[in-house]
Amino acid sequence: MLLLTTVATLLALAPLQTAYDGPPLPKLAPEITRAEIEQHVRTLASDALLGRATGSPESVTAAHYLAEELKGCGVAPAGDEGGYLQRVPFSRPGLVGTPSLELATSDGSKPALVYDTDWRFSKLAFAKRTLGVAVARSAEEIPKEGLEEKALFLDESDRAKQREWLKSSGHVNGQGLGLLVVPAGSGMLPRRPPTLALEGALLESFRAGKAGSLTLEVRYEDQEQPAYNVVGILRGEGPGASKAIVLSAHYDHLGGAPAKPGDTQDHINNGADDDASGCSVVLELAGALAREPHRAHTIVFLLATGEEIGLVGTDYQIAHPAVPLEDTLANLNFEMLGRPDPLVGGAGKMWLTGWDETNLGAALEAAGIPIAVDPRPSENFYQRSDNIAYVHKGVVGQTFSTYNMHRDYHTVKDEADAIDFEHLTSCAQTALRAVDLVASGKVTPVFTPKSAPPDTKKPQR
Repeated sequence: MLLLTTVATLLALAPLQTAYDGPPLPKLAPEITRAEIEQHVRTLASDALLGRATGSPESVTAAHYLAEELKGCGVAPAGDEGGYLQRVPFSRPGLVGTPSLELATSDGSKPALVYDTDWRFSKLAFAKRTLGVAVARSAEEIPKEGLEEKALFLDESDRAKQREWLKSSGHVNGQGLGLLVVPAGSGMLPRRPPTLALEGALLESFRAGKAGSLTLEVRYEDQEQPAYNVVGILRGEGPGASKAIVLSAHYDHLGGAPAKPGDTQDHINNGADDDASGCSVVLELAGALAREPHRAHTIVFLLATGEEIGLVGTDYQIAHPAVPLEDTLANLNFEMLGRPDPLVGGAGKMWLTGWDETNLGAALEAAGIPIAVDPRPSENFYQRSDNIAYVHKGVVGQTFSTYNMHRDYHTVKDEADAIDFEHLTSCAQTALRAVDLVASGKVTPVFTPKSAPPDTKKPQR
């Protein structure tokens, strides 16, 4: 299953394209191998894919990669119009036109200002307003009142200090401010308070006290974005073939942006562990299961978009399933498997969420498959991944993971170089044994009598 196509080639694909048109792919090996695991993770978590934010062109590129891998494994398509991609309706606010900023200075001049060069703004709309400018170089200089129609310029670059200054002056989260103005720095600008970041000569004019007032307008409206699940299927044989299990992982992450010239900061949330690692396991399972001639049950492979923004892709697949929901026995989900968890034995050892909710954990234990109980039940991991969407519909859904609470979670440090590929390969091999137990019909996952599908929505991650 080793794909040698470069990310640069994949990025050349048209955003709405539904078929691969790159160079011929090599023959894929059905065995689970470290080389293929690493290839999948490094491709999905590369800087070229900019963190795979749902609806982004880079997310579409990732979807094409995953689709081509399923095809190479011998998995049949189960998406729209005979393909692997399932279009997921998705919109998000997008800029309308170019944001406008005008500055009135003490000498009467109105310099020409270029958006995204001289200034940036929080990702939200701002109705056209003219605000007077107040300047503060310390917390003590921030007025406690009268800032509702003011643009408060804090001459401090450190984001933490900005928050401290506002809190100490009675403006927690920018309460009571019309607008916050700060020197440009790295990372995304907060939405609370609405924040204007300045660079170069514009910043110096504020520091020199030359800014009398500013007029700002930023317009956004919802815009449809291309978003896809990647769905494949292996049909079962015999009397149990109408029943299916769904193997899933989400391929979206938080996104990011390339650094500007001279900027040495990392702005890309690569999401190697979350969840390129899970996607790599699902792809390897696809190749291994495709070579088995006799499967009691059908297997659906779901590589979902939109998990990070609320299970968007999985909810859509459940509403438009490859196999009817009443014929779906279970969802086995794979999330954050890239680093060993010492609480369950370290390298090569996985844990399972919702152990007491179903018979699956006990069945794995009885079969001698080394998968442990989720060691951190207070973290509510059972409710925090795509599996819970199936549970809400009365279908057994559980997640395999090795997340060890590392601090790189949801940061730019979740890079491929931090993945333990030997560990991840071992997890994939163990996962194959666990999946085979269900796909073969030896075990049918069911809820335990004491459990019931929870009706709570997924907590914020």
